[in-house]
Amino acid sequence: MRKEGYHSTSEECGEIILSQGKFIDSDETNWLGKGIYFWGDCDIFNGLSESIWWAQKFKRLSKYIIIKVEIESDKFLNLVDNKNHKRKFGLIKEKLIEKHIEAGRNAVDFKEYLIFKFIDKRYRYDFIYAITHGSDSGYRKVGFNFNIVTRPQLQICVKKHNCIISIERMEIE
Repeated sequence: MRKEGYHSTSEECGEIILSQGKFIDSDETNWLGKGIYFWGDCDIFNGLSESIWWAQKFKRLSKYIIIKVEIESDKFLNLVDNKNHKRKFGLIKEKLIEKHIEAGRNAVDFKEYLIFKFIDKRYRYDFIYAITHGSDSGYRKVGFNFNIVTRPQLQICVKKHNCIISIERMEIE
């Protein structure tokens, strides 16, 4: 699978990434686990627009860089439109929540990143491709669960740096 992704970061970090050709992995507690995060494109998602939104509205960066990459690998987890991958993910999630409850913990306290931590150790995918709903995260933190997703986002979490086959700076008007 070949995907394009967009990464927004501060101007300082962006210049380092572009000069060295290397990104820094995020923490393993991020939504898709440890890796490098990119906004993806498809018919209903615009990765470049989401990347700009993230830099301006979420991170509130006055100076930022958008980096476009091409990602390619045959070893990926596709939670967007691959029924088998989605089914496998669901079974892993159910089993881990079951173990969480058996250990005397409450299911509501289960953290989703633990699923990806397990997947990372077991399957060692090069990247994960998934839809998230970033706009609702603030509401979820205070206990609200909504069915209407107002800002769906296509996320690509690169686990193996070598599947990034090109890096370029986007010129933003």
